[in-house]
Amino acid sequence: MRELLSPGKWAGHTPARAHVQVIITSSSDDKLARAKALGANHGINHKTTPGWEKAALGLTGGRSVDHVVEVGGAATLARSFGAIRVGARSV
Repeated sequence: MRELLSPGKWAGHTPARAHVQVIITSSSDDKLARAKALGANHGINHKTTPGWEKAALGLTGGRSVDHVVEVGGAATLARSFGAIRVGARSV
């Protein structure tokens, strides 16, 4: 399972213990570094990587992500849908 989370939703979340590959998106490299220190597998800065949904696809080997925690609203919803596979969950 692959999850795409924002650093704010990462705090207290322990998917690495459940063998989940976690991809974090943020506009802050500091937040990405903190999330990785907490166990995130990958971090994508969505300010410096405008096509971050394609970057997420690349990190999954083209499989897409299984679960998205969407906190960006209308500004990022379409990109989040571009990163998830058919049948995936978005919350």
